Amino acid sequence: SSASKSTTISSSASPKKEQEQTLDQILEQLEHLPSPQENMLVDNYQRQHSYLRISLTERCNLRCLYCMPPEGVPLQPSPQLLTGDEILQLGQYFVKGGVDKLRFTGGEPLLRHDLADIMAGFSSISTTQHDSPGIQQMGMTTNGVTLSKKLPSLI
Repeated sequence: SSASKSTTISSSASPKKEQEQTLDQILEQLEHLPSPQENMLVDNYQRQHSYLRISLTERCNLRCLYCMPPEGVPLQPSPQLLTGDEILQLGQYFVKGGVDKLRFTGGEPLLRHDLADIMAGFSSISTTQHDSPGIQQMGMTTNGVTLSKKLPSLI
């Protein structure tokens, strides 16, 4: 099992009091929630959204000024980042709620060692599994520097 990840969430009983829960506990709670409804992603203007962007990493292999200033940026420790299985678990919940398009972003998503496994996992989400169309389109925002090496494993 991977190391426990923690995040701070607010308790509904006491807004001032915050409690620590591991990400594993939050994902466990998510599994026991009722199935999401088709309209779970409706904004204030009643627009239905079926598109989800997932940032796979904050790391990048370039030093563009807009995202990587000369003094650098603080990066999260690896144990604080979602694993591939955790990303798939959260993504499946959104697919149940009507998401059918995904865009993987970062940083540079091609730096993620398990990118091919994550993409394959999302590709396998079927209509029978979630009573939804499943993932119809996947895209990736990338600088393309390592795309020629990674492409065979992604298609």
